[in-house]
Amino acid sequence: MRHRIIAALLTAAVFCTSAPAAAFAEEDISAEPAKEYKLNTVVEQDGIRYSIYSVEPLRFQVKKCLSDMDEIEIPESVDDIIVDKIGDYSFEHNENIISVKLPDTVRTIGNHAFYCCENLKNVNIPENLESIEYLGFSNCNSISGMKLNRGLKSVGSAAFQMCESVNALSIPGGVEVFRDHTTHFMYDLYTLRLCSGVKEIEATAAENNYFQKRVMIPPSVTKIGDHSIGYLFQKGEYQGVNEAKIYGVKGSAAEKYAKENGLGFVEFDFMYGDINADGDVNANDACLVLAEYARSVTDDMKSSFDEAQTARADVNDDLEVNAVDACVILSYYAYISSGGERTPEEFFFLS
Repeated sequence: MRHRIIAALLTAAVFCTSAPAAAFAEEDISAEPAKEYKLNTVVEQDGIRYSIYSVEPLRFQVKKCLSDMDEIEIPESVDDIIVDKIGDYSFEHNENIISVKLPDTVRTIGNHAFYCCENLKNVNIPENLESIEYLGFSNCNSISGMKLNRGLKSVGSAAFQMCESVNALSIPGGVEVFRDHTTHFMYDLYTLRLCSGVKEIEATAAENNYFQKRVMIPPSVTKIGDHSIGYLFQKGEYQGVNEAKIYGVKGSAAEKYAKENGLGFVEFDFMYGDINADGDVNANDACLVLAEYARSVTDDMKSSFDEAQTARADVNDDLEVNAVDACVILSYYAYISSGGERTPEEFFFLS
């Protein structure tokens, strides 16, 4: 029976595995511009206004969306000049857009870039994105899923404020400081994950996350500001979120913060996907997840996994352990077996 399960999972892995795309190389766009461009030169194409914001090197930014289309695709280049920035306020208060496709050339999403795009549901995070600035996606309350890229280095204050429908968000390790109000008023943010490498959580960083259930804080975090996690601020007073639990290493800043603020603490080793804790993520772990899923559905949905095991197994962040998680775990096994270098944390939770 075990061999049949493994064989079925290997077949599923063919469909589930998605290796990361190759990084964009600027040499891919080698043609010289047809004419000389100066700073602030404006070009309009397909309902988008672009402007030159850098001359050395020569670069376009998206200056303003003029289109009333609900689906927008930004090209890698305009007039053979790379587009690598979504400019400040460029899509602000755009009520038409539902979907935006950004090219891998984009390295910066500016201040208020998508602020109050209330109907925006789908936006990809480019592989080479380095910075999301102040209020970049604030009040985009129709976005339900968002995976940040592992190369991201900076996330500005209130970048995702009031993205009310996002259930899970992982902050890449390259973002060393988790800024104030970054996830402010993200009502349905059940899981907030800080990846290994994040060093500081500023005060009020995850304030007013009403239905917070788990916050993963790795040992790399050594400084946590006041009222940063697990608090509601109403009528001039702070109140605790009773269900919020912090997952972290014993003796870490995470455990200290949990105890000082009356929050639940779950000792966690951050070995995502490694269900049997043998140091590897492989088919055995996928089988254990399948076995747990089969047992739970035949036993009144009662889980035999403790909270830490459940967090290791729930690699798609839906707060359930099921066959989908087994498939994703096996996908990582296939990926790493073929020479992939991402960590389980990067593979499961970052783009």
